[in-house]
Amino acid sequence: GGDEEEEEEGEEDSAEGGDDAEGEGGARGPQTLTMNMIAGWAKALDKGDSFRALRDMVRAFESACHIDNVNDAAKQKKGEKGDIGEDDSVRLKFRILSGQVFERLMRLCITRMDAFLAKYLELKPGEGGKINPQSSARWKKVSPIVKAYVKSVVSFSDTLTDPVMVHMLLRHAERVIPYVRPFPKVARKLLKVALRVFGAVEQNRVQAFVVVRRLALDMPHPFIESCYKGMYLTYVRHVKFTNPNVLHGQLFMAQCVVELFGLDMSAAYEHSFVYIRQLAIQLRGALTATSQKTKESHQAITCWQFVNSLLLWGRMLCAYPAENQLK
Repeated sequence: GGDEEEEEEGEEDSAEGGDDAEGEGGARGPQTLTMNMIAGWAKALDKGDSFRALRDMVRAFESACHIDNVNDAAKQKKGEKGDIGEDDSVRLKFRILSGQVFERLMRLCITRMDAFLAKYLELKPGEGGKINPQSSARWKKVSPIVKAYVKSVVSFSDTLTDPVMVHMLLRHAERVIPYVRPFPKVARKLLKVALRVFGAVEQNRVQAFVVVRRLALDMPHPFIESCYKGMYLTYVRHVKFTNPNVLHGQLFMAQCVVELFGLDMSAAYEHSFVYIRQLAIQLRGALTATSQKTKESHQAITCWQFVNSLLLWGRMLCAYPAENQLK
């Protein structure tokens, strides 16, 4: 039962020894993270039954994602609520002084945290290979830790500029989407980050689209509508100008929008109707414009943005021509 599990974990925590998470460690402020700490956590998490190791690794990851906060004593004393612990001084409890330690922690979390979580929660793949963390008896206890972790992953992804690091974080974000699902606000932030990368970072466009598509599939309705709206508007914002250098990227973006809309034809119809109607209104406005507004109205329908939008909807209708699709 639950009580027996608590007792077992309590005994295990005592046996592990090391720094005290809530007692003197919190009072002393952030502790210096070491390779031995990370190795110990990884060993315990491989066994799949250490709540303390999971909690401390997530706290260390949070600290790594907010290094400036950890090293700022003033922020430590704000007393703001965190996802783990009583305040930021407890939540951001590790100081990382070595680049090697930082890299080791990041690599371990990015490559194995989804496996650690699945093992601790004792998850079994369901229909279609999907997992449901909320089905675990341990979910209630571990959910604040999971939320803190996925929030840190998304926030850290949003601050990165190095394309290689962005790609690694987005790949990891894709794998932890089952753990994002219970937290709609985190999912919306992840969608926002993925759409920004989709529009701006060409070398990571494929991975960003994969994240958006996975969110559309895994998040409960009507989240997919936010994915549709975000993808289309991101496309429209990035096709204002067309030349041979950007044409390939724009065509790929259009194909991604078309593919995404095929996931739910009912929702796709509603969004398609709205956006095609907007284009029709612009066209009618240009045809019926008064002499004072003729130039402005004509520019609205003779620009690349309007033309590329028409091309997109032409591709959409060709991709889903059946009566039971976009009707």
